Amino acid sequence: MLYRFVLLIIFFLSAIQLNAQSKKKEKQYDFYGRVFLENAKGENITVRLYDDNEVISEYNTDKNGKFAVGAPKLKHYTLEFEKAGFVTKRMIINTRKVLTSKNRVEDFDFNVYLIEELENVNYSILDFPIALIEYKKSIKGFDYNKKYTRQMHKIQNEVIANGDSFVFSD
Repeated sequence: MLYRFVLLIIFFLSAIQLNAQSKKKEKQYDFYGRVFLENAKGENITVRLYDDNEVISEYNTDKNGKFAVGAPKLKHYTLEFEKAGFVTKRMIINTRKVLTSKNRVEDFDFNVYLIEELENVNYSILDFPIALIEYKKSIKGFDYNKKYTRQMHKIQNEVIANGDSFVFSD
């Protein structure tokens, strides 16, 4: 009888330990915002979160273009926004640099603007992520890598302005 009681206690303690470990692994950071098509709300835009090349979540924006995605910690993700007739945009989210501390990291709120895809324009340079979002120790939260993001926005604006005559130069 005592033997069964001890085994039962060990079983329950193991279950509690496994549950606590799985909750630790579930920690994620929330990224949310709105998608716009030119100047209109981006309803029904496909939003995908990739871990390497594997889609780990996918859904469509609501009628107001709102989206929300949770990115588990200690990873590097690609967030993709896609709608037929518009240039697909990708962003990199890096949760690897987040310090493990008791302090809460704020969610990151941002907007995405999709541009209409025109005929005879080569958008292939825009296959690269338009922005890099990473943890900034100085603000204890997520923000854009400003140098990378500015460079990609400059390239995007040149593609829009020059159409099919755009030539990338570093």
